Amino acid sequence: MYLVSRLEIIALAEAARTRGELHALGIANHRLILNGIFRASVKKDPVASALEERGRAALQSMPEDLRGLQRIEIPLVPRSLIGVDALRSFTTKQANGNSKQMLPMDKAELPTDLVKLLTDLSAQGRGVIMTMGKGGVGKRPPSHPRSLCP
Repeated sequence: MYLVSRLEIIALAEAARTRGELHALGIANHRLILNGIFRASVKKDPVASALEERGRAALQSMPEDLRGLQRIEIPLVPRSLIGVDALRSFTTKQANGNSKQMLPMDKAELPTDLVKLLTDLSAQGRGVIMTMGKGGVGKRPPSHPRSLCP
């Protein structure tokens, strides 16, 4: 079960609460995705530095329940990540006509059970994967439904 959260104190508290509820239901295999992590590109910019520091403070005060989880950190990017094409292009960034890896592909690898689920849904031609949680963590469906399976 992937818990997705922004790097904010309240959002992390909500993720920890959700993890506790899932654990009480017997769902105990959790991982954490931190979405939209801001890194200042100009260190002398006081606003950018303050935003980066706010994220660092949230990480330091992360609830104990989340600290030991395997974690994937997704950087904040200056473009929309809505839709399959945008998500597929997320692992590369065009710089001067060259492709540069943004996230190591081993971190983008889907769990075997999820690959099987996506393959089964794709073979049926229809299906639903439900997501839940506080807003702002990337649950919006793509505007053009397409298979995520290769």
